[in-house]
Amino acid sequence: MLSVGCARAGTPLSSPVVPAAADLPFDDAAIASVAETISDGQDARARLAMDRGSDAGVRSFAANLEADLPGGRIAMMQLGPRGSVIGDELANATDSAVRDLLRRRGGDFDRAFVAAEQTSLVTALHVLDGTLRPKAVAAELGRRLSHMRSVMAEELSRANALAGAMSATP
Repeated sequence: MLSVGCARAGTPLSSPVVPAAADLPFDDAAIASVAETISDGQDARARLAMDRGSDAGVRSFAANLEADLPGGRIAMMQLGPRGSVIGDELANATDSAVRDLLRRRGGDFDRAFVAAEQTSLVTALHVLDGTLRPKAVAAELGRRLSHMRSVMAEELSRANALAGAMSATP
């Protein structure tokens, strides 16, 4: 099982547990579908934060996430949808994170959003590195996944900086 629960504010992020890539039948269509699921989850959380975030830095971070969405470029390859256990678990994790965020307000929402993004980004990077990029056959898909990975790594760096700044503010 893929463990991607949202980290609570102040709770250290743990590495996600990703199913063994060798055991999963992945083709380029399945890889593109998982990448699109990652991007869709990020989009859902970012839109919520742009609407409900109380901290200007959180709203700005969410707007940047929305603008960056690298999974859209992979979806444009039109490889066709192909379901996967990883995609389903990532979608379920997004649903859980959104439900959690909908119960929060103000600074509590802001901290929970940033923690959820940190967890999601760490998970996405593990999935990209451990499953998607190594199994991609089409060179263009591989290039797009590499771009997605670099964008998400930068977003994780920004999320970590924002979390640090928020914890330093009373």
